[in-house]
Amino acid sequence: MLKNYNSQLKKFYFILISVFFIITIVFIESYPKISGDLETNYKVAKNILSGCGVSISALGSGECIAHFGGNQGPAYPFLIASSFYFFGENLDYIRYFQSLTLLLSLIFFFITLEKFNFTNNKFKLFSILFLFSPLAFPWIRFISSDTITISILILYLSFFVISIKNSKIKVFPLAILLGIGTNFRFDFILLTFTLFIFFNLYHSKKLFFIDMIKISIIGMIIWTPWTLRNLDKGVSIFPTHQQQQATLNSSEYYPKGINKWLSTWMTHEYQRIGTVYNLNNKNYSKIKFDYKDSFSDEKEKQDILNLLNELSAYDGHNFPPQIDGQFELIAKKKINSNPIKHYIKVPLTRIFYMWFNYKNSYGWPFEISNKINNEMVKKNYNLSIKNIIEVAYQNSNSIIGKLTISIYRFVIFITFFLLFFHKRNNSLIRKIAQAVLIFFIVKSCFHGYLNIAETRYTLPVYVLMQFVVFSRLLKLNFDKR
Repeated sequence: MLKNYNSQLKKFYFILISVFFIITIVFIESYPKISGDLETNYKVAKNILSGCGVSISALGSGECIAHFGGNQGPAYPFLIASSFYFFGENLDYIRYFQSLTLLLSLIFFFITLEKFNFTNNKFKLFSILFLFSPLAFPWIRFISSDTITISILILYLSFFVISIKNSKIKVFPLAILLGIGTNFRFDFILLTFTLFIFFNLYHSKKLFFIDMIKISIIGMIIWTPWTLRNLDKGVSIFPTHQQQQATLNSSEYYPKGINKWLSTWMTHEYQRIGTVYNLNNKNYSKIKFDYKDSFSDEKEKQDILNLLNELSAYDGHNFPPQIDGQFELIAKKKINSNPIKHYIKVPLTRIFYMWFNYKNSYGWPFEISNKINNEMVKKNYNLSIKNIIEVAYQNSNSIIGKLTISIYRFVIFITFFLLFFHKRNNSLIRKIAQAVLIFFIVKSCFHGYLNIAETRYTLPVYVLMQFVVFSRLLKLNFDKR
């Protein structure tokens, strides 16, 4: 395909790629980041290399209990294990590999779009904006599946654009990408809903459903080897919740009761720090949260505090089922007393915070000082005006950085919806915008109602929104023959 590029565009891409690599090296070497996902992914990767396979059993414990996939799907732990096997335990190799996959997926994306014969200067500007997106680029410094997932998403978008142009789903590549993507992150399957915009593009609805069946079959074929492994190991064939999950051959007990109770009031990711993370790591005595947010009355408060006090004696052990059963009874009573709050108000509040959290650095190195952060954790991030002023004064650069990236996100978000209702959108961009809107709704509901709403989970949607916004503002004409 590159042979078709004119010399000017080749030179432009050579310079662009060179600049990308230079910035990548500086960024990774200067701001490497260890995320909360690494602990589990590292443990699974080391268990794979030891011959135990995909397991979250403690290293050196002598225990080897099979698990569905560790933190998410099995692909990312296998990637880490492969890097450790060939290059040693140097995490930077994984970071560089992630940046390479992002770059290659973007090059393929640009080559795909170049077929539409856009005006060179407009397309060059589009390429610069997309390649150095302040939303996707910074995640390369993390040891997490986010960058790999975005790379697969960009490839998916490439074939999705071609499919809309041809009014026919590119079944095989899209199905392969969906299958691979779900092996890295379970919620990648939600992209399947974007394919429903093709229902009105097919002249024969029968052919549309046949193509959707084909995609389903290919996806099942991709997952068949891992499903057979899970059946052989006595592991659930469906994704497990967090890291504590009972399997057929394990003494692990997943505490549904306390998680149900947490879902009755938890609305944003900062509340997970003192609750869910300590729960998953079996540090029950460290579970803490803001009492103002969590209790509906004094009796519930006293009952929960008594249970937590009893639970603290089980640190490092499986969650006791008898205590979890009492949490579940309290949760059910609370839900039945106010179902509208539980099923509507709390999930919608959760969704709002997921999209409009201005405190999130979104992958950038805008972390506040450890001292201030520890003080904020102690207060469950519920700060007084005096605390906020103190944080802002001592971390002015980080605060400015957080606000800048948040404003950028909000501008993309608002601009997308303004352009969505703009009548002058060309037909291809309008259809992609419809698909992005579907993805936005489905993903919001998924994370909001399952109480796994973190701001970073909005990244795939923002990447797609950027495509629509940049294409529309630069007036790229996809309808041109």
